[in-house]
Amino acid sequence: MIIFFQSNLDKRIPLHLHLFSHYICNSRTRLIMKVICPVDCGNSPKMALVKELTILFASYKLEELEQYFADDIVWNLVGDEPITGKENFIKALEEMQDNKAVELNIQNVMSHGKVASMYGEMTLSDGSRFKFSDFYTFKSAGSNTIQSITSFVIQLQA
Repeated sequence: MIIFFQSNLDKRIPLHLHLFSHYICNSRTRLIMKVICPVDCGNSPKMALVKELTILFASYKLEELEQYFADDIVWNLVGDEPITGKENFIKALEEMQDNKAVELNIQNVMSHGKVASMYGEMTLSDGSRFKFSDFYTFKSAGSNTIQSITSFVIQLQA
């Protein structure tokens, strides 16, 4: 995987408002996904982790994600039945991976102790667009193991 970076650094704009774009490409330099996020999305280890997890989820890097899931993880996708257990969670993600994200805009990431949240917008390969927010609970403040995720997803009109 090759990642290209581009920024809009302008000295007249406060640093925390700068956006960085990442272009994630495969080894043949074919664009896989454009990622846009504020520069301050990684000013704490947990915030950097949530940013990375969001990118991994959007690109369906299940092998890389699996290491972060507790065996008894619970995914509350609001409006659907909760998905419980690592195997069921991975199976649900596998069923979704046909329509991959082509653009991911991480608008904000916050963390405190063992909880973290983020919201953003993504465009899928079929052109559909979604606003979403994920709320993470980790096993502990110092742990990278996800105990639960609650996700709110709203499809935007064309």
